[in-house]
Amino acid sequence: MNGTTPVLYPNSSDVAIVNAALSYTKQAMARCDPSHDMYHGVSFLLFASRLSLILNTLVVQRVRGNALNIARTLADRNPDMLVVELAAILHDVLDKKYLPSEMQGSKPDTLQYLRPFFQSVSSHSDLIGTGRAALISKVIDNVSWSNEQELRAMGEWEGWHEECIELHIV
Repeated sequence: MNGTTPVLYPNSSDVAIVNAALSYTKQAMARCDPSHDMYHGVSFLLFASRLSLILNTLVVQRVRGNALNIARTLADRNPDMLVVELAAILHDVLDKKYLPSEMQGSKPDTLQYLRPFFQSVSSHSDLIGTGRAALISKVIDNVSWSNEQELRAMGEWEGWHEECIELHIV
């Protein structure tokens, strides 16, 4: 430690942003089949008491739960916990299998697509201005196994992909 007091996660602003992301994702994923709806893959082992306060009666998502568990074990690498949690929650919103028909065949710009969400929570934290929205979007764009395989095959897997702890966690 460098003598500073560690910032505990989540603070009240983080909780508000996470709740907003859960609501946003629930609405966005309502059009999907159950394999990728809001509740796909439950992880009920993760901090049930804290999450029950955040989620009330919602089921805890596996991806989010796993990501937070992994992040906490890698605390010495200083992952941005809010980036991890938001990327885990939002990662399937633009899944190509579930895009609305008018978006099929295109690759939407994740940051642009999520900008209204990021703006909607700006009273809690300026995710856009701090660059966290860009990082969340970049993690989302790079989190799939098939995308990784494609980038590696094209020789486009870069140092960032190897070094971004938030990507590896999610």
